[in-house]
Amino acid sequence: MRLLLMALALSVFQFSCKKDDSSGGVPVCIQQRVQAFSTSEMLCNDARVDEYFFQARIVYVFSFGSCITDGTSGVYDRSCKAIGSLGGIAGNTTVNGESFSHAVHIKTIWSK
Repeated sequence: MRLLLMALALSVFQFSCKKDDSSGGVPVCIQQRVQAFSTSEMLCNDARVDEYFFQARIVYVFSFGSCITDGTSGVYDRSCKAIGSLGGIAGNTTVNGESFSHAVHIKTIWSK
């Protein structure tokens, strides 16, 4: 099952790429959220926004970085709907009842 999900993720990524798209296929609302996120004063030197394939869709994880040990990383779908958060004081590792370890990293779309 995991192999099937990985193959699906790679095929979705391969066929969704457009060389003339300077945003790399990142939705406008996510680009706007990244712009706002990148200006936050609370970001650590390793802050980043990553794109993943998770639960049969593309999602984006906004991480403030490792200097905020009890902070959470927001997880958003392509329509900018918050679908969960990771980390925090409890160390949450699940989104919608599924371990985020099943997510397939596609790329980093922004880093500090």
